[in-house]
Parts: sequence; structure tokens; C-alpha cells
Amino acid sequence: EITGAEQIFAGQLAHFRIRYRNAQNVSLSEADLAVRYPEGFVFKEASQIAVNEKNDEWALGVINQQTGGYLDIYGYLYGNFGQKQSLRVFLNYNSSNFSSEFQKVATFNSEIISSPVEMEVVSPTEIVAGAGVEFTVVLSQPQELVKNLALVMEPGDNFNKVSSTPASDQADQYQWSFAELSDRQEIKIRGTFNPSEDKTEVKFRLLGWKDGQRQEDGYLFSEKIITLAVLKTELSANLAINGSLADFAVKPGETLNTSLVLKNVGSVALKNMSVRLIFETPAFDGRSLLDWQKLQDAAAGVVSGEQVNEQTRRGIITWTAKQIKTLARLDPNKELNIDLAVPFKDAENTDLTQFTAFLSSVSVEVKYENGEGQKLISTNPLKLTVNSDLSFETRDVLSVNSRNKDAHKITWLLANNFHELKDLEISADLYGD
Repeated sequence: EITGAEQIFAGQLAHFRIRYRNAQNVSLSEADLAVRYPEGFVFKEASQIAVNEKNDEWALGVINQQTGGYLDIYGYLYGNFGQKQSLRVFLNYNSSNFSSEFQKVATFNSEIISSPVEMEVVSPTEIVAGAGVEFTVVLSQPQELVKNLALVMEPGDNFNKVSSTPASDQADQYQWSFAELSDRQEIKIRGTFNPSEDKTEVKFRLLGWKDGQRQEDGYLFSEKIITLAVLKTELSANLAINGSLADFAVKPGETLNTSLVLKNVGSVALKNMSVRLIFETPAFDGRSLLDWQKLQDAAAGVVSGEQVNEQTRRGIITWTAKQIKTLARLDPNKELNIDLAVPFKDAENTDLTQFTAFLSSVSVEVKYENGEGQKLISTNPLKLTVNSDLSFETRDVLSVNSRNKDAHKITWLLANNFHELKDLEISADLYGD
């Protein structure tokens, strides 16, 4: 009989125990075990030495009456999610009271119930044709070191990839391979859609292989299908901050390098455009966490502010044809770039402990005329989480002690000016004598 794990995650180290026993009162001779492994099995070791290089045959010799034994086999089991893998064992032997050979067969099934890595996809639910879009795929919580993984994106024919972090494989712009994965991995993919229908689908597949040769198709560990609704508009507005099109984290003192791209994706000219870039940030005593005195805007937009509540203040930059002549008329297939930079205040000139909120958002509103009247579009807010400005410094002062040995006085300096932090942990590796 065979015992082992009936449910397993792909790539997990599996343990099978094969028990055999002579239940007769006569001995068995020339006994041997032959194992037929599942297609996705990679042998690691066994409790006894096999008689062949494939490690799938063992010579047992004589099995006396009413005696037996067992064989432990260890290996990694790969397979598609939901797939059952079968291990078959053949016990061949001769009985002392018969002249012919006998055989016993046992089978054991293991089902692949989960991926060795969790996959999460963060994406918009709505897109505008020609506008920038960003997908973030997070691979996390590997149950142990996982090898030979690849993320594959299937965006369809209407997607144009602009960039990704990290870079994709050289041979395939929609595949990211990882020889090993032991910690959280984030993949950001940026591009534009030009779909002809009202919705489009993007598929993400996480594949794995038994080894690094990848001579066959990979096993499907996980799959996510994202459905995106396509919004119809003549104007696309693409907002990016510090190179990101999606939500991200910042800290006090960091500069928001903001880029806004407006493109006429329609067939008629857009006129009398008015653009508003809206920042909502933490505030204290009517003053924003943003340092508006250090705003860098070559177009010199008009800045105004208003208090949303005690903890939040709204800052607005407005551009019209007075500041940017192109806003008077944007012809079909033409685009306009507006770039600016504004930093968050830091601890050098502001008491950050007074700010209790930590969430910020940035959005865009555009008014324009298209010959049928005035229209207004707005982007979904880009959300920014303002984290602590925790800093850590190591100082090492070298001197000579009374035994003429080098002595190191090591000092750790921590500083935090924004939000209270708890449960900090510091660890150090010390090498040498």
C-alpha cells in the first residue's frame, strides 16, 4: 500500500511511503519494487538505494513469511491547478510453492490544490482608448523557495506595451521569468489600449516548470482574467506621478514629479480647454503638507486652495489658453504634455507631528468644447499613502583598547518625525573574530 499527501501545492516536496508485507506462511523470493512516477514528479531521495539510474527500481530479495518492510520516496510534485497525479507501484515476486512470477499493483493519487505562490492583480476597471493604463501583479507568500516560475500576460491585439518593471524576457515582451522566488515580487506593466468594442479582457497566467530547461509547456499554477470596460470619449487624460499610473506610497520630503498627457483621440478639434489638477493632502491649521512655495511649473498655472475639513486641504492648479496656447485648440491625434513638480514638506521646516492624516489623492478635470457643446471629463483619483520618514543610521567609531586590539563603538540612530511607529525590530549580522 502507498501513503502520502492526498492534497498538495504545486512544487511541494512530497513524501510517499510504500509498505509491503508477506501475509503468507511461505517465503517470497526475487522480490522487487518498480515505481512509475507521476508525469510532474522530480525525484530527490529515497530511504534505500535504487538499482538503476532512474531511481525507480529496488531489489528486495527474499521476504520471509509474515514479514515486510517499507520504502520512503521524496520528490517535488508539479502539475496544473486541480490536476490529480498518480503514483503506481508494482511488487514482483516468486512464491516458493509456485514456479511462476506474481505481481501486486498499488496506486495513489495526489491532487494539486493550490499554487506555491499567491498572485494578485491590481488594475483599473475602466479604460479610455489611447490613455495610459498600469497593471500591478504581486507574487507573494511563497511557502518555500520556488524555482522556475514565469508570469505570462495575454492582453489581446489591442494593447500596446510601453514599459514594465522589472523588464520582461528578451524573447517575449509579455513574459517575466524568475529562476528563484523566495520573497514578494511586484511586476508593473504600463501601456495603452485601442479596443474596438465596449469591453476587453486581459489574462495573467503563473506558470512553473520542473527544471530550468523548460523543454515542455509549463504547468498552470494560477490564472486571473481581468475584464475592462471601455469608455467612449474624444479626449484621453493620462496622469502619472513619479512614473506611476497607479496608487503608491510616499514620505515627507519627497517630490511629486507630475506628468499630465492630454490627447485628442476623436475626429474633431477640441477647443477652449480648461485643465484643473487637484491635490488633496493632509493639513494642519489650514496649511497643506505640500510645500506650494517650491512648486515648479513652467506653464505657470493659477494656484488656488480650499479647506476640505480640519485634516485635509485641497490645492488646485488651473491652466487655460492664457497659460498654454495649445489649450485654445487641440486637433485630432495631437497631444499636450504638462509637467510640474511639488514636494511634500519635511521635518526641517515643519512640525510633522501635528499632521494626523496620511492619505492624499491627485486627480484631473478637463473642460472642452467639441462643436456639440461643453463637456467635462475627470480621471479617477491617484491615491498616495504618506508613510513615516523613519531614518536609520549606523555609526562606527574605531579605537585601540588596552590590549592593543581594535575596538569598535557602534551606534544606531533612529529618527521619526511623522507618525508614531510601534514594534520596530533591529537585527545585525556580525562577522569576524
